[in-house]
Amino acid sequence: MITLRANSHAPEVRLLQRLLNHRYSTDSTVPNLVVDGSFGPRTEALLRRFQTGYTGPGRLTVDGVAGDATWRALGLATDVAWPVPQVGQNTTMSCWVVSGGMASGRMTSMVPPTATFDPLEASYPDGRDGGGMSNESPNLNAYASGLGMRSLDGSPAHINGVLEHLRRGPAILIGNWPNGGSHAVVVSAVYIGPTSATSKLRINNPSPMGRGSIQLSHYPGMNLEGHSFTPDVLIVK
Repeated sequence: MITLRANSHAPEVRLLQRLLNHRYSTDSTVPNLVVDGSFGPRTEALLRRFQTGYTGPGRLTVDGVAGDATWRALGLATDVAWPVPQVGQNTTMSCWVVSGGMASGRMTSMVPPTATFDPLEASYPDGRDGGGMSNESPNLNAYASGLGMRSLDGSPAHINGVLEHLRRGPAILIGNWPNGGSHAVVVSAVYIGPTSATSKLRINNPSPMGRGSIQLSHYPGMNLEGHSFTPDVLIVK
């Protein structure tokens, strides 16, 4: 598990804040932390308070640092995480290429030759760029095969189902936006906490264009970039 300390800015800071809030949810003397991803003085102070008062198995060092022992003491039961870079797509339709590269470890400007993609130079009246891919099942199977992966029949109903597949490596998640259109992202980590609110996927998103993003999301009711995102197909190693 990632180690966090004061001034850390990783997406997992939000998970730490949620776990601390859960730990003190029945203690009216402890105000909730704002889950904002900022590891500031209030987050550090509450973490030190937890480490000081911990009476479970083993001992915690009171240092205001969230390391493996502190994460486990807070109730993070399981985590599987892979080091995946933050990479942005360069057109509005090239998420397929970038996600394929991030998940397979073979970054390239080429698309898998067995799948069918729109020509990169194509343009559309609605402003989309070329490079889009048909998300019909045979084409997704070809796309996955070209990456040395395989496409599941849909996506797991629960986060534990994603966890089991992620043990073999990062996965590609194909989902849909509420206004239409599909999008490919990479699942690079699964964190299972004591509640649904503290169980998250870490998503490496090729969007926004040019820089990409990394964030934590609930599953299956996902939210990416402030918009609902419905998982459709998981492509795994």
